[in-house]
Amino acid sequence: MIAAMWMGVCLLGWLGGARRASEVADLSALAGARAQMVSGDACTAARRTAVANDATVVSCAVDATAVDFVVEVGVAVKLMPRVSLPGAPDRAIRTARAGPTR
Repeated sequence: MIAAMWMGVCLLGWLGGARRASEVADLSALAGARAQMVSGDACTAARRTAVANDATVVSCAVDATAVDFVVEVGVAVKLMPRVSLPGAPDRAIRTARAGPTR
């Protein structure tokens, strides 16, 4: 019973971490898209936003043409509680895209 409760706590913590990673990826992509429109420095803004939210940018790419662009950001968030089980994840990585609306 205790082992099942422990696994339930770990699962809830990991699901929360995955959701947080999605939210931070969205925020970072939006910050990057805004920066791309203003100054053209999307990845720096995305990194700054991720760091401010206790995450790390693992990838950032700007696909730009003359009239359109898309900022794609991959963000990693450490998962809690940290469990040293073989194969257990220690971070969640999520990707988000943002660009101008037409």
